[in-house]
Amino acid sequence: VGGHLFSLYGFGAICWFGMSTSILHLLLTLFYLRFSLYYNDGYSADQCSPKKKLYKIIAISFIINEAGDIEKGEDSMFPTDEIASLFVSAKEDEELQDSLQELYKTIFDGSDTSDGVTKLRKIILQLMDINGDGVISKKEFLTYLSPRVYHKVYGDSHCEMVKVVWPYINIVAATQAIVALCIGTFLSTSLLMYTEIFDLDASIVGVLLGVGEGFAAASIFMTLHLKNRSSDKEEDCKDQQGGVCAAILSRPLNVPALIFVIASATMGFAIPSLTVAIMCQMIMSTFNDVSVSLLNELIATSTPPRKFKNYQGRGQWLRRLGNVVTGVFGPILFGKKPQLPFIFFGGIVFVWCFFLWGALHLQAKKIQSDDDKDMGNILRAPFAPFLATSTTPWHMLEQEYFISHHDEVMEEFEPSNAHTLDIAEMKVSIRRLKALSQSEKEMLREEVLARKKLESKVKLLEAKAHQKIN
Repeated sequence: VGGHLFSLYGFGAICWFGMSTSILHLLLTLFYLRFSLYYNDGYSADQCSPKKKLYKIIAISFIINEAGDIEKGEDSMFPTDEIASLFVSAKEDEELQDSLQELYKTIFDGSDTSDGVTKLRKIILQLMDINGDGVISKKEFLTYLSPRVYHKVYGDSHCEMVKVVWPYINIVAATQAIVALCIGTFLSTSLLMYTEIFDLDASIVGVLLGVGEGFAAASIFMTLHLKNRSSDKEEDCKDQQGGVCAAILSRPLNVPALIFVIASATMGFAIPSLTVAIMCQMIMSTFNDVSVSLLNELIATSTPPRKFKNYQGRGQWLRRLGNVVTGVFGPILFGKKPQLPFIFFGGIVFVWCFFLWGALHLQAKKIQSDDDKDMGNILRAPFAPFLATSTTPWHMLEQEYFISHHDEVMEEFEPSNAHTLDIAEMKVSIRRLKALSQSEKEMLREEVLARKKLESKVKLLEAKAHQKIN
């Protein structure tokens, strides 16, 4: 459409068309924000959500039960060996943190002087005063309660989720910007290449670019269809490990493989042949959106759920920077030599795909089982660590490794948190032991008093008996 408008009506028509499209996008965005993203079933922003209320109820119930267990001399059922991973999970739960902060404010702001709240303050002081200063800080309150409430709600299921961000995820996020160099180069200079070097009309160029985007939509649909078919066959072929081709088509190796194709097509566009240029442009347009979809999928499946927004947002931000770079320097390099932007930016992406492959290879070697460590011949070696992904999804392999090497992984990626929390938990355990000993002392004191009373009654009865005999 853009090419035809430019050929028939000039540059002004393109501007008006762009403004109209932008207004339509803005209206659709406002419609989405109003009726989808922020639709909250009647809860206003300042109202407490049902989940926050549930967290508060569980927290208060835990405090009361813990105090009762101490009075009875019973041991705590909280898994202290998982304190680090529980604390990390609880810290990432924003609603849990907000609800506990609100609960802390309600209990310790001094406005409520009822007997129940006063008793609750005394129990909390007995359980959580790690420093022994007679004052419970917000940090002490959250450090003690957040992992315990999280464990009460989610139980042992938190152990099945990967809590850390693997180092290669940062490289995957940066890949968003690198891959954007290819599409940015085509958006900024392919029209110049077609019109000035191959002498094509702008309307024809618009058709070619439109057909390429149509192929992109079809490729995404086909990718989804093929994934559905492969998932249906997964159970039937679970015990049959695929070969190199199956590993390349599986996550995560499909990402660098597809980037290799895109980079090659970008550099191929510089070949002085109209047929080759059109083929390369179609290949690049077809697989560019698929590569973005696969990158997003890799980030989404291999990062903790609450970390996804951070890394996905960072990746999209870097992607826009890549578009800015090619938008500025693409035409400048084209002015130096028409083929230069495609060779330069395509070459950068070409080299990066091998760097990404290396990062994924290190991760695959780390998480592969002992049964999969047979490299075979030298040509098979670069793909050998990925062969298991042909039958087992990549994120499941990472999950299995995380579960089997939990302490080692947490020590590697969260050492400071683990040590700090271990010390804090030791202090909590000491407080609990002191409270238990104090409770036992009180029980012994009560038993001694009861015994003394019983002895005095026995003596009194004996004295009365002697008086009657006399």
